[in-house]
Amino acid sequence: RMHMFGGGGGGRVSSEHQQHDRRLRILSLVAGVVVMLVSGTLYGFGIVAPAIKTQMGYDQTDINQAIAIGDTGLYLGITMGILFDRMGPRVTCLVASCMLFIGYLFTYMEVSGRFPPNLALLSLFLFIVGQGSHGGFSAAIFANVQNFDAKHRGKVTGLMVGSFAMSSGMFSQIYNYGFSDKGVSAYILMLAILLGCVMFIGSFLIRIIPPDSAGRRDGHELAGLGDEEDHLHNTADSPKLGFVSTSHNITPNIDNDESTISLLPTPPTSPFF
Repeated sequence: RMHMFGGGGGGRVSSEHQQHDRRLRILSLVAGVVVMLVSGTLYGFGIVAPAIKTQMGYDQTDINQAIAIGDTGLYLGITMGILFDRMGPRVTCLVASCMLFIGYLFTYMEVSGRFPPNLALLSLFLFIVGQGSHGGFSAAIFANVQNFDAKHRGKVTGLMVGSFAMSSGMFSQIYNYGFSDKGVSAYILMLAILLGCVMFIGSFLIRIIPPDSAGRRDGHELAGLGDEEDHLHNTADSPKLGFVSTSHNITPNIDNDESTISLLPTPPTSPFF
């Protein structure tokens, strides 16, 4: 037989917390997909390369060099990985937001003629974009994979990586149908604003909520005893989540001198004594 401290209210609290955490996980997953969709824009940069080459007087070798350095920033993920391990998804997304906004904004300023053409600067700006892109990738996939049980992590990873792979094709179509007549400068400015905003919003939505966090938290709420329960039932077969086995009787012990009441376990009664 089992008794539960807290009555039926504890069960409702547990259920409410589980539903709340589930909604937060789904919201984090959706935000992660959106972040992934805007994190692969550098892979589609080749579609605007001819316009940049013509507008700035570069040859194909120059453009290839700038794009290669930008890709290096995307592949050099150890920096964003260290940041994620130390600061978590929120700070990683915020740093990615700043990098993407600054990198694309200064690329826009150079392409639009506000800076004199400088291949080294263009390469640096695209490198910053690459680092910001990997920051968004790291925050989205690492946080959301931890939010689900092992049996779902393959599906979550596939969804995230697939969204990242779709990014370049999606933005290539956006450029072809929305900015072909407005010029490459307007397209790059749009990238700076859109990606910066998406990463900023994602920093508040992407979070780590392990699937067993609700159970650990609600266990103490159902018991209603916190650390006192651990003190009273510090045995190998102590039940979890506030359940106390009746194999050990709990009897009140009244101290008349100090007028206090405590709960102490007493040995089970033997049928032979």
